Amino acid sequence: MTKNEFNELGAVIGAQLKNGGTAMDELGPKTNDLITLGADLSSMFGGTTREAVEALSSALKGERDPIERYGVSLNQAKIDAEAAALGFKKVGGQLSTEAQQAATVSLIMKQTADAQGNFNKEAKRTPAPACCSG
Repeated sequence: MTKNEFNELGAVIGAQLKNGGTAMDELGPKTNDLITLGADLSSMFGGTTREAVEALSSALKGERDPIERYGVSLNQAKIDAEAAALGFKKVGGQLSTEAQQAATVSLIMKQTADAQGNFNKEAKRTPAPACCSG
């Protein structure tokens, strides 16, 4: 992934997190974590980092089908339970956007634990190409 792609994906995810109520001091780290997770998911399940980050972005918007490709299963009951476990309460029978996003990210991180770090593991296993023997 190029630096430009990283910045582009970071802008989208960062804006979603900010609009969802993520505190400013948490935006950078959470954005980096999700983009890194996208790289890990793509290295484990195939496809590009962009596709994986777009699936994560879709999940933050409540669109759950794209993330299933990466072994993540989300539904409203799971999100509600996770939000409650994180200390959020429903107001008027609804979770806030912040609660929805926090619970979604928490579930994604839990369900992708096996993939986390996979990009770096794969990069270390790939032997460097033979070069310049003369």
